[in-house]
Amino acid sequence: MNTEYSLEELKENCGENGKRLWVLIDGKIYDVTDFNHPGGVNVYKEKIGEDRADDFEKAHSPYSNAPNERTKYFIGVLKK
Repeated sequence: MNTEYSLEELKENCGENGKRLWVLIDGKIYDVTDFNHPGGVNVYKEKIGEDRADDFEKAHSPYSNAPNERTKYFIGVLKK
């Protein structure tokens, strides 16, 4: 069973003040705190609490391994 997190918990984990950095993609939450993004960590800090599926799709080629790589960072889903 997946762990469910509230929108408030997602927003709390914004990467500031020692907090973890979580991102939401297609309703799934990924802890990207330890991921070294080529565009820098600020890419993830934009739009905290919003689903980033469209941004993710635009930034990665359909031939990219990014969708498979992100599974390593999956921690749960957003509560409905």
